[in-house]
Amino acid sequence: MKRKKLTILILFLLLLLAGTLYSYPRSMDSLLNADDTLFIVYHEDIFSSQGPVMKSATYEIATSSDTYAQMKDLFSKYKFFRYPRTLIKSNGIRYGERSKNYSFSITAPHTDDWNHITFGGDGRVLIDDRLYRMDLWGNDTQTKLMEELKSIIDGLEPTSRG
Repeated sequence: MKRKKLTILILFLLLLLAGTLYSYPRSMDSLLNADDTLFIVYHEDIFSSQGPVMKSATYEIATSSDTYAQMKDLFSKYKFFRYPRTLIKSNGIRYGERSKNYSFSITAPHTDDWNHITFGGDGRVLIDDRLYRMDLWGNDTQTKLMEELKSIIDGLEPTSRG
């Protein structure tokens, strides 16, 4: 009986340790490790009398630029967390629940792989094909990140518009 209790206790502690390590926050700036150029696509939904229109602009940011340094500094202030949906591959974010009428897609190409990051104001971040959370509840943190990122790219000239 004593051995059974010890086994249950050890299993419980292992599960607790695994859960803690799994949900440990990671820094957002680790996602921006591009070799030469970082690509940002800004999408904005505009509602007019003719119906909804999606406007987009693409920005290319050299890793040697001050803008890239600003972005690395901005992203270092924010974390993302794994949560149960992270275990399941995802092909997108549901934008119906977002608090902003714009979203960002960021691609950071580097030698080994590419990081694709998408977020739109609902608190979730799509990194490659997995969903993560920036807030455990709500979307205030992501909303602040989006506003700061928008202020950085507002002063830039896009490489293309759609």
